[in-house]
Amino acid sequence: MENKICLVTGSNGGIGSAIVIYFQRQGWKVVGVDLHKKNQSSSDEYFSVDLRSENQIKIFLNKIKKKYPVVNSFIHCAAIEPGIGFMKTTSKQWDEIFQINAKAPFFMIQSLSKSLKRGSVIFISSIHARCTSENIAVYAATKGALSALTRALALDLAPFQIRVNSILPGAVDTLMLHKSMSRRGGGKKVKIGFSKLRKTSPLKRIGTPADIAHLALFLSNGNLSQNITGQEFVSDSGVSARLPSE
Repeated sequence: MENKICLVTGSNGGIGSAIVIYFQRQGWKVVGVDLHKKNQSSSDEYFSVDLRSENQIKIFLNKIKKKYPVVNSFIHCAAIEPGIGFMKTTSKQWDEIFQINAKAPFFMIQSLSKSLKRGSVIFISSIHARCTSENIAVYAATKGALSALTRALALDLAPFQIRVNSILPGAVDTLMLHKSMSRRGGGKKVKIGFSKLRKTSPLKRIGTPADIAHLALFLSNGNLSQNITGQEFVSDSGVSARLPSE
């Protein structure tokens, strides 16, 4: 895997940081992208890019294409989940969430398609693309959009031998999950909530960022997954396998 280039959006986040670390251990060079000015992960090279800004994205992509004619894997981890109730969601909030979660990666991949030839695209989606909760309708809709894009882009990019897949994490111990639990009540309620997640999981565990990173590496490795494209991989400790009536 020497000299392989991986571009990761949302590289400062829990799952993004784990992907950076695990890919580096396997000999990849990782280019990290996130909103923050400071590189909070161990990315070999880091770019502060606001995915809400089409101009910033354009400037970033021009730099990447000049410096890295070949990008072996593009992994979209960046996402926001503000937990806005259906009746309170505004048009501006809808546009912002879709811009970051779905629109930005679409046009980034479009621009990088020649660089990604014979490479891999991975969307870090969510189990909310299939089964969801209250008060995150727009977030769930963006993840559903990524599911559709996984299939559609797998066909559109097949002539370039670019494989497109997505990973649908369930509960993963990240800051995003902690914030989501806190919105339902702080302190003791958060602790109870995490305990419930473990107890209701068939494997009696909450996922870790490393779980997702390991799967992302498998899907990025053309030697191991060269015949896999247009697929969604659920990593949720088996929660979605159980009938709701059980």
